[in-house]
Amino acid sequence: MTTYIITSDRFAGEIELRYDLRNRLVHFDIRADLEPGHYGFFTRLLPLAEDKVMTYKTDTSRVRKVPLDLTFERFWQLYGLRKSRLRAERLWDRLSTADRIGALAYIPIYLGELATTGYAQKYPDTYLRDKPWNDKK
Repeated sequence: MTTYIITSDRFAGEIELRYDLRNRLVHFDIRADLEPGHYGFFTRLLPLAEDKVMTYKTDTSRVRKVPLDLTFERFWQLYGLRKSRLRAERLWDRLSTADRIGALAYIPIYLGELATTGYAQKYPDTYLRDKPWNDKK
């Protein structure tokens, strides 16, 4: 996941855009005081692909790429099930950068599948050991 923050001299606050590993917009959050015209502008010209996000960079607005957070704490927060932390942390430390990205990106998909199937969520260490994000390629 890649995150961008847009700020501008024309409004107070910021707009967050998040893109998945396929460079598609998966989340946007407006944390700004916008005038009605700004809402129309952003929804009409929303950069659905990551390669278009820099079109928002102008003389009055800035686009900042947020560094990717591949820490265990980020995984722990996203995964939600608080079991076997020490074992999970040891496995996390042994993952490659690509596997860390895959593990984080797959969590929302995995949790969505659990909601529709009714299966129980794996312990975090089992999730990391099984590497289910590789099954969907």
